[in-house]
Amino acid sequence: MLQKNNNGGLEDLDKDALSRAKHADLITFTQDIPGTNCFNCQWIRDKSQEAGYCSNKEIRQYVNGRMCCNYWNKPGTLRAWENK
Repeated sequence: MLQKNNNGGLEDLDKDALSRAKHADLITFTQDIPGTNCFNCQWIRDKSQEAGYCSNKEIRQYVNGRMCCNYWNKPGTLRAWENK
């Protein structure tokens, strides 16, 4: 069963589809995200124009706005498998 979530993304509520979404970290961004990158992620700290420190325990290194990873997150981002 396919439905639209509160942020405008699509969610397939089938158990297998949710499992695949979880494995891929398939997310729906919050409405205010113009583009996904390290500089609009919750883990970024001490950001300058050139670089910022990613405090995610799996990364812990300097990154820039041209980068993004599987751990990108921002409060309000929806993951269908977490709500079901």
